[in-house]
Amino acid sequence: MAVFVVPYGSSDSAWADPTHVRPYFLESWIYFGQPAYWRADYHYRGDWQTERIILQVERAQYEGVRASDILEAARRGRNVIVEMIAELRAIKPIRPPQRELQRAPEIAID
Repeated sequence: MAVFVVPYGSSDSAWADPTHVRPYFLESWIYFGQPAYWRADYHYRGDWQTERIILQVERAQYEGVRASDILEAARRGRNVIVEMIAELRAIKPIRPPQRELQRAPEIAID
């Protein structure tokens, strides 16, 4: 298992620190798994299944708001999701690059 804690790509904190090399979004984690490479071969040979993604929001601002509404707000705006925690599990042997092997992770809002 590997756990990554990163600022969400559309949050200001993802860009304020000059050591951050790239932003991460919900869809970013799919490229850690071989099934995503059915589109093109980028010569990455690791295979990780994203099991769960936890999106952390400012609780006071989103108290009582439905998860689907928070996700929609995050797709349109900035600073909705502050931090993202992604839990990935190593797959061995690696899977073939086939679209139908892709599996969506559980998404939780905290």
